Amino acid sequence: MSEESQDPLNEEEARIHPRILLLDEFGGEIISKQKYFKSLYHYREEVDDIGIEEWPFQHKSFGPTEEGLSKILKTYDDCGLVVVEKTDEYYVYKQTEKGSRFAEGLRRGLRMLRKDYTKEREKSLELVAKLDKDRSGSEIADDIDIQKKKSEPFGIDQ
Repeated sequence: MSEESQDPLNEEEARIHPRILLLDEFGGEIISKQKYFKSLYHYREEVDDIGIEEWPFQHKSFGPTEEGLSKILKTYDDCGLVVVEKTDEYYVYKQTEKGSRFAEGLRRGLRMLRKDYTKEREKSLELVAKLDKDRSGSEIADDIDIQKKKSEPFGIDQ
């Protein structure tokens, strides 16, 4: 990871913007940071060739979190791809029309350039969305894999 990017996700994987694609797969809206964190964690665990070396998560008392996600989403917001709204209770992440077009173009391009690689990731995104889309962040946090991570020592993935 270069000092400039500050993205915990390795450069190769970051180029496919899994955070944007996950938001798109969720229908363009994710309510709460907790839901976004846990769903990204489920996605990382679902894809065979993304491991803790390629995409480390921090472990805190409330389970796995992605260090720097807020900054990355702020960048997406600045680019007009996502709108980040803060309510009294939680953050709401909404994909803009521009973000939707970006995700659609990204998917088309990846399908042409990286067929098998992209198919696996799309299946993983679909599975995570199917499992997590209609659940709250708290419900997702109750999953066995998240509970297991909560019980591990705090810090970066091991």
